[in-house]
Amino acid sequence: MSTPISKTSWRTSWDADRALQSAAEPRHQDQIREAFRSLSASAKLMDWSTFGPVGWRFNPSDIELLDYYLRAKKYGGGPICEGIFGDFDLYRYDPQNIPQDKVHRHCNGRMYIFTPIYKLHKNGSKKGKRNTPNGHWKMNSSPIPVIENNDGQTIGTRSSLAFFDGHKRKTRWLMYEFRLVDPPTQADENEGMMDHCVLAVVYRSKEHRVLDSYWK
Repeated sequence: MSTPISKTSWRTSWDADRALQSAAEPRHQDQIREAFRSLSASAKLMDWSTFGPVGWRFNPSDIELLDYYLRAKKYGGGPICEGIFGDFDLYRYDPQNIPQDKVHRHCNGRMYIFTPIYKLHKNGSKKGKRNTPNGHWKMNSSPIPVIENNDGQTIGTRSSLAFFDGHKRKTRWLMYEFRLVDPPTQADENEGMMDHCVLAVVYRSKEHRVLDSYWK
């Protein structure tokens, strides 16, 4: 759990809104969007690059990443916790060449990035295009459903991917890709997108916890 985040006023407000919904009451998309628009606006007021005392760790659960941060970004549209999350097209870069000024690298070596996914083939393709300038990301297994504890609802999926270089050699770069189960919008279809916003958690396996070594 990310305890410091749960203590913020805007998180408390959102938790209170959710508490008002009974277990049997359906979640209406317009209510969800409105709640997260407020969240997005409030998040802009905080300086996330300096948030938290020494020793603080950003370590959200899968449910929190999906039902809180990703949904806020996807439907709110504005910046979410700048200084913690990056927001750009991940697939324009090989993982080792992601610019330092685009995303914060946390002490556990992970980078949290909001990114679109384009279809492999614009018309009718169910596969995402995950090529980079000098390699590609490949699924390790089928997506795993993420189920919310409160009502047993599947809110999204988590997929595991590995990065292969231009010679098709598997590297030490790995990724978790989080997607909501919401169907694609008409705008996504028109732009040839599989999803206009997913959350990628990129990291390097078995790396040393020396930050300078990442950029070598």
